[in-house]
Amino acid sequence: MGDVEFGTLNRDGTVTNVRFIKQSDIMKCPLCIMVPEHYKTDGTCLCFDKGEQDRIRAERLARRAKTLAAIERQKARK
Repeated sequence: MGDVEFGTLNRDGTVTNVRFIKQSDIMKCPLCIMVPEHYKTDGTCLCFDKGEQDRIRAERLARRAKTLAAIERQKARK
């Protein structure tokens, strides 16, 4: 098929930060994520990147800890 064009549409109608990603590369992503930053320059997505997965996992654990702490604070107020 073709390429998908991503860019920033400015108030004056111009488009900057244009990036093209092959539709076939997007379809290879198990989550079919439509965010340009999710794809490396070689066309592979970050779903298969060990470092990115470690970063996402750490963020999730931090969010979970923050949520559980908030729940405990609410329980303590009752």
